[in-house]
Amino acid sequence: MKSFKPKLSFDELMAFLPSRPKQLLVLTRHFFDRLFQNEMFPFEEQMKEKVIVLLALLAVLGGHVANSILLRYWFVEDVGQSWLEKCFFISFFMALLAFATVLEWDVVFLDKKDFSNLRQLPVAQKTLFYSKFMSFLLFIGLFSAASNAVAVFVFAFYLPKWRSPSLLFLIRYMIAHVTSALAANAFIFFFCVFLEALLMVFLSARFFRKISLYVRFLLLAALIFVVMMFFIDSLSVSKTFSALTAYKDSRSPIVLAIPPLWFVGLYEVLLGTQETQYSWLAYLAVGSVIFMGAMSFIAMQISYNRHLAKTLEEMKRPPHLRKFRNAFSTALNAILLRNRTQRAVFHFFGQTLRNSSMHKSQLAGYLAAAMGIILILLNSQQAAFKNMTIANKNLLAIPLILTIALLVGIRNLVNVPLNAEANWIFRFTEGERRQDYCIGLKKGIVALALFPLFGVLFVFFGFLWGWFYALLHCLFGLAAAFILMEILFWRYAKIPFACLTVPGKAKLHVLWWVYAAAVLIFISLMTRLEKNILMNPSSFGIYIGVTMLIAVALEVGQSLFIYKKTRIVYEEEPEAALIGLYPSS
Repeated sequence: MKSFKPKLSFDELMAFLPSRPKQLLVLTRHFFDRLFQNEMFPFEEQMKEKVIVLLALLAVLGGHVANSILLRYWFVEDVGQSWLEKCFFISFFMALLAFATVLEWDVVFLDKKDFSNLRQLPVAQKTLFYSKFMSFLLFIGLFSAASNAVAVFVFAFYLPKWRSPSLLFLIRYMIAHVTSALAANAFIFFFCVFLEALLMVFLSARFFRKISLYVRFLLLAALIFVVMMFFIDSLSVSKTFSALTAYKDSRSPIVLAIPPLWFVGLYEVLLGTQETQYSWLAYLAVGSVIFMGAMSFIAMQISYNRHLAKTLEEMKRPPHLRKFRNAFSTALNAILLRNRTQRAVFHFFGQTLRNSSMHKSQLAGYLAAAMGIILILLNSQQAAFKNMTIANKNLLAIPLILTIALLVGIRNLVNVPLNAEANWIFRFTEGERRQDYCIGLKKGIVALALFPLFGVLFVFFGFLWGWFYALLHCLFGLAAAFILMEILFWRYAKIPFACLTVPGKAKLHVLWWVYAAAVLIFISLMTRLEKNILMNPSSFGIYIGVTMLIAVALEVGQSLFIYKKTRIVYEEEPEAALIGLYPSS
């Protein structure tokens, strides 16, 4: 008996198609997969597993949010006021998709890798753009399907019964929900794409790489703040949305300027609600999706023609900037980097962090998360911030939060290799003093990361509190940063950005609550200690002396007792449990 083959593979299906549709579908699949690629998980199976888990979590989240906001309709009849809950739901997932889109800015447009690989193939330029645009539609559709997979049934359970018991109306309600959510997601996705495209069009390639990083940082910080507010301070968010009722009832033109309400209007029009205000909002919803989609497509072509082709050319730095950096490097080499091994690691760390857009973007993500948390602190206790004094613990926590994000980000990023072959240079030139490799890295972190951060904080708090207390505040945070750095890089014996690592060894998915608790306890204790010290500045010298003694003791202890027995790790080995899964031949 012949075996039954249940389905054809993608490649077998492509064999039946003509050349042009085949190119379109293959490139669409390629660009769609690129939207989920992550340098931390380069293997396709890991990527698929991660995406499946995220989609499942998104579905559960959508159902939970919908049930939380609609539970009252189990007891209270909906007499036309459920538009507020619909606006809440749509706004939350618009913010979540905007965050995901900004996070993926590096792979949204055709990049140097795409241009280098595809320009040699007999593929028309319009085919590239059509396939890229279709990959966007697939991404929006996948996000919308996941976020509403459970939520649509929750909405169908609570709301349609108050308007009609008909089964057809129930189906109509579900279709209206999915359609309006899909339209809202399409609008916010294309808006973010269009924003990046505008930066690429109006800025030169050199300025775009710099300015887009700052724009991305600000957007991520703002979006993290918005998304986390839905979870942490849902009461304040509910009050904000309740304030929309007055604008809507008074038919204020402000309603027309709030995008989530556009799609609430589309929702109600699809349900058959006869109200002029909803009709105008529905027109805005449909028009905005079409407009942003068309503008994104046009801007994508313009940016591709003007900038992406130029990324193949080597960009030269301005002579004055190059001279300044050379003078700075010479001074560092003469004062702090006399040891050749430390000097090599220091400059390798600094140049990689400066030139790698991937590492800079990920580090900006850590700092953006910290800024989002800081904004939540500022917003949660607005009354306490009327008096911006040194007694305010939330203000005292700002340097600690930023320092933790910066050091944890660097600790994770130095494990991500920029070029795996780079460690061969260090292998051939490895010295006997293995501690010099870690010392060179720590000097790089202090000079290139901690000092700039606390320099900015010193200026900020100088204008806020005066320069004396700003200096004490920054020195307090800097001393704590030295202790944190020693703890995070305890027994670190790798070449930064050059070691081949095994992902997942930190077990964040299991131990995240331990790390979070440790961070909260540390920040709470340190802010309390600093408040007492700033109230009595004469005790500041004792704190500095103790922290520096601890930092020096940790460093000396590693040099004397650990690094003498430790070898530099150039390639991590998988855990024994993983090796045991594969029987020896």
